[in-house]
Amino acid sequence: MIFEFTKTNGDKVIKNDPVYVYINSRVSVPADSLTAVFPSNDNNDYKFVRVIYDEKVIFTGIVDSNKTVINSKGVSQTYQCRSLAGCLLDTQLIPQNIQNITDTIIYHRYLRPYGISVKELSNKPINGVLNVGRGKSVYTLLSTYCKKLFDAEPRVNQWGEAVLDGKINSGSFVFTNGYNNLSKNCYSCSEINIENNRYGIIGKVYVRTGAEELGYSLPVINKKADERAVDTVRYLDASPDSGNCIYDAQRIIESSNNNAVNLSVVCPCLVYNPLGGKATVIANGNTYNDLFINGVSYTYTTAGIFTKITMNERG
Repeated sequence: MIFEFTKTNGDKVIKNDPVYVYINSRVSVPADSLTAVFPSNDNNDYKFVRVIYDEKVIFTGIVDSNKTVINSKGVSQTYQCRSLAGCLLDTQLIPQNIQNITDTIIYHRYLRPYGISVKELSNKPINGVLNVGRGKSVYTLLSTYCKKLFDAEPRVNQWGEAVLDGKINSGSFVFTNGYNNLSKNCYSCSEINIENNRYGIIGKVYVRTGAEELGYSLPVINKKADERAVDTVRYLDASPDSGNCIYDAQRIIESSNNNAVNLSVVCPCLVYNPLGGKATVIANGNTYNDLFINGVSYTYTTAGIFTKITMNERG
C-alpha cells in the first residue's frame, strides 16, 4: 500500500510501510475517513494524501491531524484524514443571493480551488434566485443544487471527482460463501451477516390532501409491511399550503423499507470501487438480489487487506 503525501510547500513524500490502515465510506456521509498508522516519527506538515493499493487509487483527501505516540514499543505516527469533500464541508460561504446558478459556476468558484474535478457538467441552472444563508457551507450549496436538479446528493469519490447526478456506480457485484470466482466481480467471503428488521418499517401513511375538516382520509399502504404483518402508521399533511405532496407518502414508505433487510460481507481481498453499486449475495442456498451497496470499509494490516461491504434492499 502506497501513500503519496503532499506537504504544505507542494513537495511529495512517499510512504509504503503502514502497520494499520482503515478507510470508511458511507453513501449517507459526505466525506470518507481514513486512519493510518506508521512505525516511525515524522514531523512534516502534510496537506493532502493519496492512497494506492494494487495500482488502484482507493483514497484521495486532506490530512486533518497527525499524532506521535512514544512508548515502550517505539515510536508511531497516526494520521486522520478525510476525502476532498471535507474541504467543502469546512468552507463557509458569505451570505449572498445567486441568480440562475449552474454546476459550471459552482465548479469554477468552489470546487476547482480544492483540486476537485466534476465527472460531467450539465450547465443546467436553478432558475431564479438561490439564497445562501449565514453559516452555510460549500457542500450545502452543492447539495441544494443537486437535490433540485437531479433529486440526488453529490458525492466526491476516491479520485477527487464530484458526481452530481447520484449515479456514483453502475457496477454489479456477487458475493458468496463458496469459493468459486464465477466472474470478474464475483467474490468469496469469509463472513456474511444477514439482518431482518421489523423496527422502523411503516405500514401505512394516511394523507390529508384538502381542508382540515376532511381529515387524513387517503391511505397509502406499504405492501411489504403488509406481507410481514407490520401495522405502524404515520400521518402526512399534503394540503395545498403544506409544502408536501401525495408522493411524499410513498417516499416515506420506501425509506422505511430500506432498512428492512441489511446484509454485510467480509472479503479477504480488495473489492474495488463497489460503493453505490448493485449486489447479489448467495449464502447457504439463499439468494438475495437487487441489493444496494451503501457502505464500504477497507482494513489493512500485516495480514493483508480485508473489505467489508454493507448492503440493503431498496424501497
